[in-house]
Amino acid sequence: MKSLIYIYCILLSFLYACSDLNYNYDIDTNYYDISKRLDDKDSSLTQNEIDTLILYLENENKDSLLEIISNKTALYYYDDNAELYINYIKKSASVVSKSNNKFKYANLIQNIAFVYDEKLTEYDEAINYCLKAIKIWQEINDTLNIANMQKYLGYLYGKVREFEKAKYSIIHSISLYESKKNEKGIAVSYFDFALVYYEEGLIDSALFYLKNAKHIWNKYDEKSRIFLINNHILRCYFEDKNNPEYIQCKNENNNILKSNSIYKKHIDDFHDILDE
Repeated sequence: MKSLIYIYCILLSFLYACSDLNYNYDIDTNYYDISKRLDDKDSSLTQNEIDTLILYLENENKDSLLEIISNKTALYYYDDNAELYINYIKKSASVVSKSNNKFKYANLIQNIAFVYDEKLTEYDEAINYCLKAIKIWQEINDTLNIANMQKYLGYLYGKVREFEKAKYSIIHSISLYESKKNEKGIAVSYFDFALVYYEEGLIDSALFYLKNAKHIWNKYDEKSRIFLINNHILRCYFEDKNNPEYIQCKNENNNILKSNSIYKKHIDDFHDILDE
């Protein structure tokens, strides 16, 4: 009997110890502390601190807080560690997938595709997540987002040199934009069509679609879009820098820079093209 009481006391002590362990980790306090440090880009914050919080949030089924902290952590790592960004966005997407918010879910999935493309140049993975996003947009009949991702899918197929798939996807996107009378969507599709033809080495076709896209953006006076298109037209003429169109695009971009805010990367690309 005494031995049974002894065993019972040991077990009770163990349970109290576990209870103390959970009690000592104050989820709310740690959540607000880590959330603020993520917002402040606190470099002393460790991945272990974040993952410990995430583990407790998962165990306590605090999905709304888990989604928020996962998104914030992804943004925290976005600039310096694309793999970790993807890991935490996947965690957020996993939480959102349990809800009926397919709009949010599709956006998270396509963000994964964007990072595989832009940060890691892992185009096969980008295509995989792009296709997943398209499927979700189709489930909720979101025509414009289907068109956006079909256009993007075409660009990605061009990167892996699957040119027929690329063209089919972009033609599909154009037909969807036309069904919604979305001229700007058609313009961005023409631009991606041009990139595919450029990858394929068909420069005349690339120039045709670049000029068609530029014609539309000129109607809307979209200087940043025009600047970017001019960069690609300049690339097409890099072996003929005396061509009147090369000179015209170069001068136009120099004038745009005088009075418009342009993405730094596009400005750097412009100067690199001129130096080639």
